[in-house]
Amino acid sequence: MRNTRIQTTSALVTSLLLAALTTDMALAQETAFTYQGRLEEAGVPADGPHDFRFGLFDAAVNGAQVGETLCADNVDVGNGLFVVQLDFGQQFNTTAPRFLEVEVQPDIGQPCTDDFAYVLLSPRQQFTAA
Repeated sequence: MRNTRIQTTSALVTSLLLAALTTDMALAQETAFTYQGRLEEAGVPADGPHDFRFGLFDAAVNGAQVGETLCADNVDVGNGLFVVQLDFGQQFNTTAPRFLEVEVQPDIGQPCTDDFAYVLLSPRQQFTAA
C-alpha cells in the first residue's frame, strides 16, 4: 500500500512539473524566424552585399504598418540567394493576415534610415502557416 502511494505521489509530482515546464516553454516562444529570398537585378541573380529593410503590414496594398521597420545591413547575396533573421515580436498572435514588404539596395555604406537608393519590391508577400 505504501509503495502505491509513493508511486502515485511521484507520478503526480512528475505530471505537475511537466505541466509547469510546458507552460513556461509555451510562454517563452521565440518570435524570430528565418527569411530566405531570391534577388535579381535586371533579370540576373544578384551578388555581393546588400542592405534590406523589412516592414510588416496588415494588408497587401496600403494598410497599416504593424511594428517597426527591421534593417539587415551587409547581407551576403550569392547567386541571388540570401538569408536573414527577422523578429517583429508578438505581431503574429492574431488571426489577422500579415504581409511582408521588402526594400533593398546594394550596400553603399549608408545607414538604414537613409532612403537613398532603396528599391521597393512588390508585391508584398503574405505570411502563411507552414
